[in-house]
Amino acid sequence: MVLPQEFVEALLQMSPTHLRNEPFGPLLLLVRVPPKPPADFASALERSTPTHAGPSSLPPTGFATTELPTMQRDPEESLDPDQIGLLAELESSVHCAVPLPPRGTPFSIGRSRDNSIVLRDDSVSQIHAEITVHEDGVALVDRQSKNGTWVNGLRLEAGRPRWLQPMDRLQFGRIQAFTCTAPVLRGVLRHRLRQLL
Repeated sequence: MVLPQEFVEALLQMSPTHLRNEPFGPLLLLVRVPPKPPADFASALERSTPTHAGPSSLPPTGFATTELPTMQRDPEESLDPDQIGLLAELESSVHCAVPLPPRGTPFSIGRSRDNSIVLRDDSVSQIHAEITVHEDGVALVDRQSKNGTWVNGLRLEAGRPRWLQPMDRLQFGRIQAFTCTAPVLRGVLRHRLRQLL
């Protein structure tokens, strides 16, 4: 499992009370790095990962391969079925956690370097999709991409918003991702740390 180190450290050190204030937004996008990515896939994704979310002291995110920081056991935390599935997903491949932007700010996804998040893969259109955080939720819109934007196995109709929920499976061309909340991801990471201790 590989996540931006600074993001992981900030997430693990936050209290559940602080996380309820959604410092990283209502949902996180966890982008799966393909097993054989194009040469600049990871670096483009890392450079485009937003650094505005979270506490103002959070440094820019980046990929990390070091062990997660140690912490004390919390006997009250246990995993529910969704979290068990998330743990298995994160352990199966490299993911990059992307906090979503503040409310009302469109968040473009595509192959072009001008996008909010850059997915350097031939299956991804130059401007592929867009996510916007609204007062009532998080909406994903396909921007007439060639290979489609998919949510839970269903292709989105171009230009028609789809409201996202935690643990939705997304696909932009061949690139897979899913959504989750910061508290759920924190619970999974803390569980993994307890296994390592």
